[in-house]
Amino acid sequence: MRHEASLIFYHCAIEMGLLKILKKPSSLENIAIQLKISNRQLLLSFLELGCTLKEISVKKGKYTLKGSMAKALVNNTALEALIKETVQYHGDIARNLDTYLIENQRGDFLKAFGGIIAESSRISESLIKAFIYHSLENKSSLEILEIGCGSSQYLKYYVDINNKNRGMAIDIDASAVEIAQSNVRKNNIDNNFIVLQDNITKPEHLKVKNFDLITSYSNVYYFSDDNRKQIFERIRHMLKKNGRFMMTTMLNSTKLTSSYYDLIFSATEDLYPLPFIDDIVKDLKNAGFSKVKIVNLLDASFKGFVAYK
Repeated sequence: MRHEASLIFYHCAIEMGLLKILKKPSSLENIAIQLKISNRQLLLSFLELGCTLKEISVKKGKYTLKGSMAKALVNNTALEALIKETVQYHGDIARNLDTYLIENQRGDFLKAFGGIIAESSRISESLIKAFIYHSLENKSSLEILEIGCGSSQYLKYYVDINNKNRGMAIDIDASAVEIAQSNVRKNNIDNNFIVLQDNITKPEHLKVKNFDLITSYSNVYYFSDDNRKQIFERIRHMLKKNGRFMMTTMLNSTKLTSSYYDLIFSATEDLYPLPFIDDIVKDLKNAGFSKVKIVNLLDASFKGFVAYK
């Protein structure tokens, strides 16, 4: 019951903006006024749930943040987005999964939740950051293409490694591109990278480009097995001599995280089941890459790959 109660509390608190208010002790009446809440009794029940979960506390009639998760959600946009994704997107799958199974259907969620998914993907940022710094060196500058850039959080690491690194980032989702473009300006790397809405399966802006490095993080399950093979071939052709392709992905394994997301992706229109590690290696080699290096990032469910032209 704790997991269900926690999700209800976190999601409602995020949507209302409660957690930012509770950075300072606030009375029930003050909270109600600031959030324009008319049902005081329901608010009281909600706040008491937060106290029972030990995410907030009350002293002398004033509520304030207490739990580590509640405090983290105040400024952690990736964690906040993951809560929204779980309750809204994954919750819809839970409600409709029996229909999908019986009627051979899948849910159309990517248009509605593209921006949220782009932000929630930053949960794995520390692992992918480590992969980037492990795999790249500060030598000559690189012309880089990032495929499925999401919120563009990784572009700043390329510039940090070498401030002459430059290139472009693409994403098929318009809301993700908008977030990415904003982040590129915010991180002062708009002279190094441009962000465009494009689709690697039918690219409009990449026809004559050759890159030293092409990257794709946590995107391979957006492509069917056949499309994945074709995309790996296209990526290889877009690389300069001695170029590299770096990618990370969740993998099909016996881990609970893997089984959970394999179900979520299999139930979502335009997503596909998690691949097996051997299939990724085989497809990269069949695409013509001379060598494939596997980098352990977490466990059997999440790994990095470096493919050499």
